[in-house]
Amino acid sequence: MATDLGPPPGGSDSGPLAAEVVARLVSDGHSVALAESCTGGAVLARLTAVPGASGAVWGGTVVYTNEAKQQLLGISAELLATAGAVSDVVTQDLAVRVRELSVSTYGVAVTGWAGPDHGAEPAGTIYVAVASPSGCSARRAVYDGDRWFVQRSAVNAALTLLLEVLQEARSAC
Repeated sequence: MATDLGPPPGGSDSGPLAAEVVARLVSDGHSVALAESCTGGAVLARLTAVPGASGAVWGGTVVYTNEAKQQLLGISAELLATAGAVSDVVTQDLAVRVRELSVSTYGVAVTGWAGPDHGAEPAGTIYVAVASPSGCSARRAVYDGDRWFVQRSAVNAALTLLLEVLQEARSAC
């Protein structure tokens, strides 16, 4: 079950956060792959803007439509129909599948309703998930703002959750 993210961490500038994530991944010898929907590749763009990102960033895919989620990552049509594309369970499945397919240490997924239109949940609702060797962590948030703000907040949320998972993995050793 996804936990609530709260307000966007550190505003909308995720540059320092991305640099910290890349540094941690590189120093620990880990890799990450991404599956992005509402952010349209913005998390991957933020990570690859960091010098040295090629030492840890495998790549990713934008799976904006249900068809893309099915065809590129093998998400079942039944799961999409029952849970909805913007849901805790689908976001976790995306993170797990992108991790497995890329053979990366971590898989990160982001889904959401950036607005102004929305589906089953209010505009501004996002889910982020990080799949790791020890399981999958997910969070949900609802941001009040325009499409740009929601997307940037989702980028920050994904990077923040990934950093938390990286820190937990380090402290578990």
